[in-house]
Amino acid sequence: MTTTRPATPYRWAALVGLAVFGIYIATLAPTTAFWDTSEYIAAAKVLGIPHPPGNPLFVILAHTWGLLPLAGEYAKRINLFAAFTSAASAALWFLIAERWLRTIVPVRWGRLLAAAAGTLVSATSWTIWNQSAVNEKVYTVSLLSMALVTWLAVHWGDDEPGPHRDRWVILIAYIIALSTTNHLMGLLAAPAVAIYILWTDWRVVTRPWVWVGVVSAVIVGVSLNYLFLPIRAAQFPPINEGEPVGFFSQALMDVINRVQYAKPSVMDRQADLLSQFGNYLQYYRWQYARDWGSAAGAAAALFGMLGLYGLWELIRRDRRAGLAALAMFGTLTVALIFYLNFKYGFSMHPERDLPREVRERDYFFMGSFAYFGVLIALGLGALYRGIADSLAIRLPEAKRWAVAAPVFLIALIPLAGNHASATRANEYLARDLAIDMLESVEPYGILITAGDNDTFPL
Repeated sequence: MTTTRPATPYRWAALVGLAVFGIYIATLAPTTAFWDTSEYIAAAKVLGIPHPPGNPLFVILAHTWGLLPLAGEYAKRINLFAAFTSAASAALWFLIAERWLRTIVPVRWGRLLAAAAGTLVSATSWTIWNQSAVNEKVYTVSLLSMALVTWLAVHWGDDEPGPHRDRWVILIAYIIALSTTNHLMGLLAAPAVAIYILWTDWRVVTRPWVWVGVVSAVIVGVSLNYLFLPIRAAQFPPINEGEPVGFFSQALMDVINRVQYAKPSVMDRQADLLSQFGNYLQYYRWQYARDWGSAAGAAAALFGMLGLYGLWELIRRDRRAGLAALAMFGTLTVALIFYLNFKYGFSMHPERDLPREVRERDYFFMGSFAYFGVLIALGLGALYRGIADSLAIRLPEAKRWAVAAPVFLIALIPLAGNHASATRANEYLARDLAIDMLESVEPYGILITAGDNDTFPL
């Protein structure tokens, strides 16, 4: 006897991704912005090397995207790149959520609604939305690689055993390695992948040809760091930070290893661990209704409970997926907070004189906030099923699922509660400031700048 698995809803995922892309386009920054935005836009334009670790994958992808005639102003084209990569990751989060919901919501259309609702919450979380409407950094590419690796692991787990399935492991290894040439955030999906592989077929790690393929894949994936950076640096592009000239040179190693930041060991805490976790919770509190003042805390508590409820239901109903989801949750919260080892944020103990980060670092947790939308989808699906089951005595099956469907309106809260502060539409301040600074200088004058927000817009 064979069982037929439900078809993977790729078309629905594409529609969800397009809807998210539409939200980002409607709120897109028309030009450059502060912090690292201008640096990465300019580096993409000239195939340059931005600040360590150099991010060659981002530079190549964004440069290629920038050649497309999608907008008149180059900065807006690269902002569209951020919007597109983030929307593409949303489509993949939808596929993951739908697959994990199969043991929770038996009705297909209800499952699709739950997955779409959680994906919408993820995509309109404040930090995700704010970073997807302007290309400030490289993190939307990292979101895409993380979501893709997770989806490939889930897909691999459902595939039929054999050499064909084993090739997916090699592809996963390649994408993880390649993603590190954009940012190390791409590694954060690895523990969930390990759970899937070891739980589904641990013998795959004993097959020599798989190991050979994985090693070759990793070498090819990371080669961008060791080929593009020294070759391009030797051509001295207009942006060439760290000048990593020379194969395996000290300058190259210093750029790749971020030596200039002088980060201490994780055992040498830059702030007390309790405050570091508290700072993360503050950033989490911003995600769902930042425009609504004191109501933001209630919204964060609501979605927090939904996400944890969804994680529990998945662990209870599908042990393999549940443990993988738990591993990823732990990696993106506890492990990441410990590893990043940030100084105090400006929102922590403002009354005290403490060593602080130069700005709020919520964007480092984009992967955490994006992934949590998947868990919220599971929680909404479990709540939806609970409501439908409670109506079983009074209504026929088809009708009770329909009556319970309004519960998904909860997913609209972040869209309404973050719109005013997450949007980047009509933001021209950074560009106008740069123009004013340039016009204030006499011919052949020299501008000495003080930091990122002076230097990069110029």
